[in-house]
Amino acid sequence: MKNIVSIIILSLGLFFSSCDNDAFLKIQQPQEFGWQNMTELEYAAVSPYKNMFYGGYSASLAIIVTNQVMMSDYFRFLGNVEGYSTDQFYNRKFSQRIPELEGLYTSLYTTIGLTNNGLNFVLRNNGNPFLSADSTEIKEVKRIRGELHFMRAYAYYQLATNFCPAYIAGGANDSKILVKRDSVVLNSISALNNSPVTTSEIYDLMVSDLKKAKAFLPVDWATGMNVAYKNRARANKWAASALLAQVYFTMGKFGGTESAMTEYNDIIANGGYSLNADPFANFNNQSTTILKSENSEVIFWAFYADQRLLDAKQSTKMHEALRYTHFNKCGRDAMNGGNGNLSNGTSPKWSIFMSWIQMVMSKNALTEMGWINADGTETNSAKWDKRYYNPGTDAAYLNQKGLFYRFEGAYTDLTAYTTAKGGSAQLGRRKGASDDGKFIVDTKFAGLIATDEPTILVNKYYRSADGKIQNIPVIRLAEIYLNRAMCKLKTGQTGAEDDFNMVAARAWNTTLGGAYTPKTGVTERDVLVQRWKELAGEDAWYVPFCEACGFTIGAGNRADNSTDLVAPYSSSYWSNSIPLSEIDFQKKIMN
Repeated sequence: MKNIVSIIILSLGLFFSSCDNDAFLKIQQPQEFGWQNMTELEYAAVSPYKNMFYGGYSASLAIIVTNQVMMSDYFRFLGNVEGYSTDQFYNRKFSQRIPELEGLYTSLYTTIGLTNNGLNFVLRNNGNPFLSADSTEIKEVKRIRGELHFMRAYAYYQLATNFCPAYIAGGANDSKILVKRDSVVLNSISALNNSPVTTSEIYDLMVSDLKKAKAFLPVDWATGMNVAYKNRARANKWAASALLAQVYFTMGKFGGTESAMTEYNDIIANGGYSLNADPFANFNNQSTTILKSENSEVIFWAFYADQRLLDAKQSTKMHEALRYTHFNKCGRDAMNGGNGNLSNGTSPKWSIFMSWIQMVMSKNALTEMGWINADGTETNSAKWDKRYYNPGTDAAYLNQKGLFYRFEGAYTDLTAYTTAKGGSAQLGRRKGASDDGKFIVDTKFAGLIATDEPTILVNKYYRSADGKIQNIPVIRLAEIYLNRAMCKLKTGQTGAEDDFNMVAARAWNTTLGGAYTPKTGVTERDVLVQRWKELAGEDAWYVPFCEACGFTIGAGNRADNSTDLVAPYSSSYWSNSIPLSEIDFQKKIMN
């Protein structure tokens, strides 16, 4: 696999330049070659984060989430083509070669190469790469080692769930697709030792890495640690535990000593996290520290509130994760989510129905969620759900804080709209709002959306005061509760209702709907649908989650069910999207 060899050799130099703009390190990039002291060694830890979460339209995490949205059964494709392989993802054309996935494959192995570089360095001299290091500095080395193990497992998880068949609990899992790289490449002989290993071996590596990460990572920042680690976009023990639980869950290990349940129990009992009363608080964050006192729910963030990074890109001041624009109501340069900002600038108006939107919530899912009736009208359960509808602190801005946004239909132009609506040219504008309110006026979308067709988008991204620097949750406690509820149902344990109701009750607006009535008799399907409500547009492992649970991922609003994903999902992976140069090189090695 020639590209992997190139990536790993290239990454020997990449870590010296990959973090020059990461202001959250609060240090200047060293001029010396290599890591000369503990301050400089922080670059070994942060390089994989940058490669995974940054990059604008090419940011790996944003691509992964977008692909999960497009493959899901609770979003629908409008038919709007915007320079992305949406049709291939939406119709689950696994046999086709997808350029976005080829790029993702390469980027994930780059992350692995960066982690291996760092691990090779920190393991020198029995874990003391700087012979003059004192006991406090040696602890810092262990913490950095934990971060590197965490990020290597994170990258391998994305590789395994995209490019390998679904893991089958108790099965052989012996397909040989991915190359196992758990050490740095220092010579051509080791670079050429490049034969793929079984899927089972890749999962074993992830488990091993995350156990080590848990052992080495602190539970939180403490005095004496590098100030950069104070930012909770760096993995701690609980992030490692949550990712280990995700790996176990994907392997079908729902209960037992080493299982997803065990990890979830530990996080909930001992992690010190709690649900925010207002779910919107998780999507309106541009803090440069993201302390637990600022947000008690999010366990692991993608950090984008780096003003110096933006300042270094004066000509392209955009968010570092831009693929969310394919399914998010608010534009990438919005201010305050476009709500309540009455300035004359163009940025606040980037909350209208943007030209690049491709995916909206599917009608069948919205009906099952109880948010629309069969005729498309809104239900009370939607209006009383703080995720769907939240008046916020100012009643003048209706739905200001909703994490979903409903348009009522589309018209070709103002003339068509005013004719239909009796001469009003206000487009149903909300009082005081700066966007175009309730209807879409666009020739292209009028051909895709009917005049009275409710259209609901995710409204989670680019929502902070300056949307370009909104931090984004990657792992949060609400998901942990729902995952544990599923584990309890899978293992026949009691308490699934308690976990389910923790999330559902938090979202219930008691002012509008009265006291929340706890749900009883919770089923696996109930948990899945609640996951739609809670995690729509942020669920980076929706397909693997469904596969582990044995759900059929159906057609949704597709024309037919010919592309349903059905157990055991033996062909439901991107078998032909590994770069051809990798495959050609592998054949040469094996022959």
